[in-house]
Amino acid sequence: MSGIGALRAIWRMKWLAAAILLVFLGVTAGVTALLPQVFQATATVRVIPAGQTADTFSQLQANQALARTYAELLRSPNVYTEAMQRGNLSVSAEALAESTTISYVEGTELVQIQIEARDPGEASGWANTIAETFVEERGEDGGGERLVIADPAPVPSEPVSPSWPLNLALGLLLGTMAALGGVLLLDFFGDRIYSPEEVEKIAGAPILGTLPTLKLGKRKDKEVARDLSTYEEAVRTLRVSLNFALGDSSGKGVILITSALPGEGKTTVASYLAESYARAQRRCLLIDADLRRPQLHAQFSLRNLRGLSNLLLEGPGNLSETAFTMPEVPGLAVLTSGPIPPNPADLLGLGETKVLLRFMRERFDTMILDSPPAQGLADASILSAMSDGVILVVDAGDARRRALSRTVEQLRGSKARILGVVLNNASEKELASHSYSDG
Repeated sequence: MSGIGALRAIWRMKWLAAAILLVFLGVTAGVTALLPQVFQATATVRVIPAGQTADTFSQLQANQALARTYAELLRSPNVYTEAMQRGNLSVSAEALAESTTISYVEGTELVQIQIEARDPGEASGWANTIAETFVEERGEDGGGERLVIADPAPVPSEPVSPSWPLNLALGLLLGTMAALGGVLLLDFFGDRIYSPEEVEKIAGAPILGTLPTLKLGKRKDKEVARDLSTYEEAVRTLRVSLNFALGDSSGKGVILITSALPGEGKTTVASYLAESYARAQRRCLLIDADLRRPQLHAQFSLRNLRGLSNLLLEGPGNLSETAFTMPEVPGLAVLTSGPIPPNPADLLGLGETKVLLRFMRERFDTMILDSPPAQGLADASILSAMSDGVILVVDAGDARRRALSRTVEQLRGSKARILGVVLNNASEKELASHSYSDG
């Protein structure tokens, strides 16, 4: 995925990314709040060598070596046993040793005793007890050097862990990585198409038109009438773009309209496109070539006793008696599917289909074929080889990547000429990106 594609995926699913990030921050905050607080106190012991006369370099090295020696002695288990008994501490010698860190301060004569405990008073008390015990018990060992407590451990006011800033920063970092990774993985393995650009890329053809959702209802209803007017205007724009794609400003030819999946609106698009050609003074024949689940007769309230299936068996001579002329739309004729045959693909694949289309070409300027969905069915592939071009109708709100890709591959395998794509049920944002003009 390119950088631009990744950014688009993140922007499309920004709410999901934000939710993942918030979950990580919430879990981090909750875990941090539940973790026990740990306080840290540090007592510092200074080693003063005996017989120190001058601050020569060799003397300084000797002093530092002596301090490191005492630091090692402070790690002895006996020190913690003595400190526990001397201070009457409510902790075992082993637990006291585990809570203690002894460190030599490089370049100095100082040794630090650092204690971590859940109670600030205990942390300070334990550190001072160990320091005092060690000074008193070991202070006169060796060659007469002295040990003094240079800096007693104060009672800490703030815990050293858990660290809210550190934990929240880690939660933010991990949450951001999880959000980005989750969004990109979902986009990569998901099947939804979210952008017109991706539709064009998969189809290998331009978007010829963008149509809004067509609301059902009586045309007298003002809102329905307004939406219908917007839809018809968009269809006129589609017609103009289609003519350019065909290479014929008159729109003459056979146009197959199909989709990858059922329910994407191909029949509605075919109907209104045919009406648009007829209103533009073109002789247009709208054919229901879906011999599996025909819809045109119901859309135009027509009888479906005879239709395309009859003409494919009988020959084209009865076309004028079989097709319906539409008085409300002069120039438009509708040929319904007729009785559903047991073998639609075989019937369409007969040579009579080409004969029928040649016969129709002589009598109509534009023929629009409404075929079944292309994926998994041979009907659209068979008809596409006899057509001047194919329009793919894609539901802008529910486009599926694999289905569209397989459909395009199937159509191109039959040498179909894909003229372009119609985005149906487009959002207002997608509609706004296209301008409308009369054809």
